[in-house]
Amino acid sequence: SITDQAGNFRMMRGYLDTGNAHPSSVSVSGLRAGTYNIYVYVDGDNATASHTGVYQLSGSGITTTSVSLTDAPNTNFNGTFTQANNSSGNYVQFSGISITASGFTVTATPGATSNSNPRAPVNGIQIIPAAPPAPDFTLSATPSSQTVNPGGNTSYTVNVGALNGFTGSVALSVSGLPAGASGLFSPTSVTGSGSATLNVTTTTSTPIGSPTLTITGTSGSLSHTATVTLVVNTPNFTLSA
Repeated sequence: SITDQAGNFRMMRGYLDTGNAHPSSVSVSGLRAGTYNIYVYVDGDNATASHTGVYQLSGSGITTTSVSLTDAPNTNFNGTFTQANNSSGNYVQFSGISITASGFTVTATPGATSNSNPRAPVNGIQIIPAAPPAPDFTLSATPSSQTVNPGGNTSYTVNVGALNGFTGSVALSVSGLPAGASGLFSPTSVTGSGSATLNVTTTTSTPIGSPTLTITGTSGSLSHTATVTLVVNTPNFTLSA
């Protein structure tokens, strides 16, 4: 009894149903490989009856998933979408479905009913590509440890990797240097992906020890760290005759 008009009301006005308590199947093909969110819209003309249907998503390479939806009595679509997750509502959602074989099948199976007419209608299917993961970067440093005498210098290689099309500029900094030591990056930033050298210089007053240096890469709101060890040795000598 929904008024026939454009948009959502038109979609929810008509539905697919066998009418004889048998499952209905809808197969979709020709999709490009990728990750999708799939919505199945449901609203049968059940009047005063309550009908529960089980909606199953399956296909090659897809983990079969089922969600039940109860079409409550006297609830023809009024312009508001209500998600059902083994509950009452007028649509079910299958999130993060990885499509590798170009398609999938939705099977609607009638279940519990308050009258003698089990129903599991399908009004429409919406397929939305899932948003791609946000660009990001990785940060690492080698070697994990370097040894130096007070007054000497050493270096580390800092590697920046791009994830999900990252093209930003990563500014580099270092903390945890012992007294009398300094650290300089060459270059001071990396764009997209690449490497930089951290040169660490100590003085004769740099204390003996094994401090942990924290290297930080920052690009806008993104920040990642890597740690290395700087071993400052006790000066020693050799004697031969």
